Amino acid sequence: MIWSEIQAVNSHDCDKNRILRPTGIFRMVQEAAAHQLTAVGQDETDMHAAHRAYIVSQIGIDVIKPVYMNDSLTIKTWEANSVGAKFMRYYSVLRGDEEVVCGSCICALINTETGRFIRVSDSGYAFGGAGDERVPSLDSHGAMNKALTYKKAADFPVLYTFIDRNDHMNNTCYADMFFSAIPDCEKKYMTGISISYLRQAKLGDVLSLELADADGKYFIRAMCGETLVATAQIGAKEL
Repeated sequence: MIWSEIQAVNSHDCDKNRILRPTGIFRMVQEAAAHQLTAVGQDETDMHAAHRAYIVSQIGIDVIKPVYMNDSLTIKTWEANSVGAKFMRYYSVLRGDEEVVCGSCICALINTETGRFIRVSDSGYAFGGAGDERVPSLDSHGAMNKALTYKKAADFPVLYTFIDRNDHMNNTCYADMFFSAIPDCEKKYMTGISISYLRQAKLGDVLSLELADADGKYFIRAMCGETLVATAQIGAKEL
């Protein structure tokens, strides 16, 4: 089932160029997904009481055209092709009749008491059907390429305001964090992003952002000490 809803772009989610920030895009599509889950009986409060939570492992978004302050957007999202312990979700964002954003997300459903994964077939939810795929153009696993030369870009402290219901840094916060590591980011707009979440970032952690660029793309790693927390690949163009 495709869920569809209309959302307005808030001014406080936009940068000085009136362009919706990367985290703002993530929040809009994930909010629509949360509304769909609530509508089909997976209310977050009930899931929390049942010690269940969805954890994002990878997300990829293509920005076909920039999204601006006060735009009225139709957010479409659907689940399809989920199998094993991999829950797949897809997104399509339209301004009028024109698609401006699309992408996909891979989640795991976990038991928050035991930390164990819950398979699609054991979830009790209506997942697993086939459906239309939206495969993002970038792959965050490219940041694992050992041939790339990384340089320190910034440090990012994980403060309380970044912590969510699952007691770790919310996945949407990574998008702005990674984009901010790009040189002269205020003169660019994002054309795509892919993030892989490998470890949880907890309150008090300080993430060291390391940047490499190749073939017109930016590759970024977030390290906590010697531990690789997340990787990203970002496409950007000059304004």
